[in-house]
Amino acid sequence: MAGPASAVCLARCSLEWYFVAWLLLLVEPVLAKKKMGGSQKCEKGHFTHAAKDAAIALCDDHYPDAKGKAKNPWVIMFYSMAETLDGEAKDLLNRVAQDLGNEPPEKSKSMIKTKKQRTRIKDLGEKYEFEVQLPKKGPSGSDPLAKVGAVCCDCGTPPKVCEGRSGLFFVKAGVEESLASIKTESGDVARFALQKLGYAEVKKAEGEL
Repeated sequence: MAGPASAVCLARCSLEWYFVAWLLLLVEPVLAKKKMGGSQKCEKGHFTHAAKDAAIALCDDHYPDAKGKAKNPWVIMFYSMAETLDGEAKDLLNRVAQDLGNEPPEKSKSMIKTKKQRTRIKDLGEKYEFEVQLPKKGPSGSDPLAKVGAVCCDCGTPPKVCEGRSGLFFVKAGVEESLASIKTESGDVARFALQKLGYAEVKKAEGEL
C-alpha cells in the first residue's frame, strides 16, 4: 500500500509532466514559425519536389538583398505557371542549378557527389565547350558557384519583385542583369554566370577583333 511519501511523489511527478506539456505547447508555434522561414514562405509553383528540384522558390519575403548584402550570387527566373506548363522552364532551371553546384534540399546525401569549385568550372567548360579562365590557385571551396532561384509571378498574389521582370536574371551584390540577350539553354546560362563571376571568357560578337 502506497504511503504518504509515495502520494506526494506521484503528485509532484504529475505536476512536472503538466509543466513539460505546457512548455511544449508554448514552444511548438515558435518551432513551426522557424520551419516556415526562408523559401518555405514562398509559393512553390513548378518547384514542389524537395528531393528532385534544385532551384529554390523565391518571393518578396525571401529574395537576395537589394542592398548587396546577399552572401551568394544568384541566377533567378521570373515565370508564370500559365506560360510554362510544358515543363521546359522547370527542367532548364534545375539543370542550371545542378551545373552550378546546387542540389535538391532533401536529396539523399549518399547520392550527392561533392566537387571543388575549380573542378566544377573546368568540367562546365568541357561539357559546354567554352573557354574558362582560372587563377593559378583556387577557387578551392565546394559551395555552389551561384545559387539558383525561381519566382512564380501568378501563384496567388503576385510578388512585388515580379514588377518589370520576366525571364532570367543574374544577381550579384545587389546588381541585377537580365539574361534576355542569351539563348535559354543550360550551357549558355552556365557560361553567362561564369563570365559574371570572372571564370569564363566573354564571347566576342561576330566581326569583333
